[in-house]
Parts: sequence; structure tokens; C-alpha cells
Amino acid sequence: MELLQELHTLIVEHVGDGGRRATVADGVAVVVVNEPTPPVVAPVPGPTLAIVARGTMRTVFNGEPYEYGAGKYVIASLDLPSTSQVIQADRDEPLTVFIMDLRPQAIASLLVETDEAGTPPAEREFFVTEATPKLLEPVVRLLRAARCPDDLRVLRGSADETASGSAPAAAMRCIDLGSECGLELAGRMRLETGPSPPLVIVVSVHAEDEYAGMIEESAAAGFLAKTALSGNAVRALLAAANEDHHDSSISGPPET
Repeated sequence: MELLQELHTLIVEHVGDGGRRATVADGVAVVVVNEPTPPVVAPVPGPTLAIVARGTMRTVFNGEPYEYGAGKYVIASLDLPSTSQVIQADRDEPLTVFIMDLRPQAIASLLVETDEAGTPPAEREFFVTEATPKLLEPVVRLLRAARCPDDLRVLRGSADETASGSAPAAAMRCIDLGSECGLELAGRMRLETGPSPPLVIVVSVHAEDEYAGMIEESAAAGFLAKTALSGNAVRALLAAANEDHHDSSISGPPET
């Protein structure tokens, strides 16, 4: 799978020669291990998402063993003791893992966008399943953007604003959300996020002309194809949307 290969390459690039772990952004890290390791007892820092790009790991969690390798992702929902070890890795084919802390809103989004993989049972504190392209694509985009700090700041949103309870200046939603259209969700976000709603950018793997009329009639600030998604593209679209809003405010009819 091309996405999985690129994920592996990006993880190795971020960690660098001789490294083992690198922090990519707040709550996001990547790990490279060049050899098998003995079992290590440590708490799983849940809630956490981990995607294995290369190599194989084994974790014993709450007395139950799990073995997972390239192309699998793990969700650990609780901070409980576990025993983990790397069972397949070497210098030519190291274990590479993407790790992200999960906030409640991130978990909800993850379950929506990976619905074809199956929703983990509510009673499971440790869940292993296949990483689909819908999950891998945004992770790869994040690691690409992390090469350029300016792009990363635009694409990741404001964690400080989210933590403080205020709405972010902008949000991105995929048009193709399965049972719910991202354009409809964009309208709800504009209505339900207070007096200063975020500008909503909708994205899709399809071309804009397939949605042109719908986008124009929606509350979305604009559209970006996923193949064109970058920090510069987002900044340009937001600048244009803000300018349009400013012009309409000036040229609109006076209040009576």
C-alpha cells in the first residue's frame, strides 16, 4: 500500500539517523525501533491511537495478548498497565509507529471517518483493526505538513483554542462522510458554534465541479481537493473568504 510505505518513510525522516522517538506536534509522536525488545511493563497512556507502518509488536493488556503489525492501528481507551514488546524489527526493516493522544472530539471524528472498519465495541479498552486509507490519508498529510511549521500550524487547528472552549478560526470537513454530507455538517457548525463561528472548508477526493452548485449554496467558505491540500492553499482560501465577508459587510444595505 502506497500510503503505508509513505507513512513509514515520513516516520523515519522525522526521527532521523540514530533516533528513536520524535515529537511532531502537540500530542503527536513517531517512533522507530531497530531491533526486537524484551517485554516491558508500562501503562498504556490512553486514550491513544497508534498506527504501525512497519514491523510487529505484541501487547498483553488486561491479561489478553494482542499481536499487530504493518497496516494495523490500535486504540487504547484507558490508562491501564500492560506488557509490550517489539517482536519483529531490524536495522534494514525497523519498527515504525505513529502515536497520537486522542481527545474526545478526535475519537468521535475517527469513528465516523473509519466506519467501514467497524466501530470498536464499547466494552473493549484495547482495540486492534486494519488501518484504512480514510485513516492513513490525514495522518500522512499531517506528517508531510510537519516538514514545514507554517503549514502544520494551519492544518492542525488551534489546540489552545479548543482547550479553552473557544471556537477555532477555521475547520475542515470531508464532503464524503458516509451517511452525512460534509456540506450539511458545515451549515450546522456555522449555526451551532456561537457568535464567532469558524470558517468551514470542505475537502474531497473528487473534483470541485462535481459539487459546484452544492458548495455555492452551502455555508462552506470554500472547497479544496485533497490532492491540492496544503498550508498555502488553506491560507489563500481563508484570506479570500475573509475578504468576501469584509466586502459584503461594507456594501450591504444599512440597518433600519
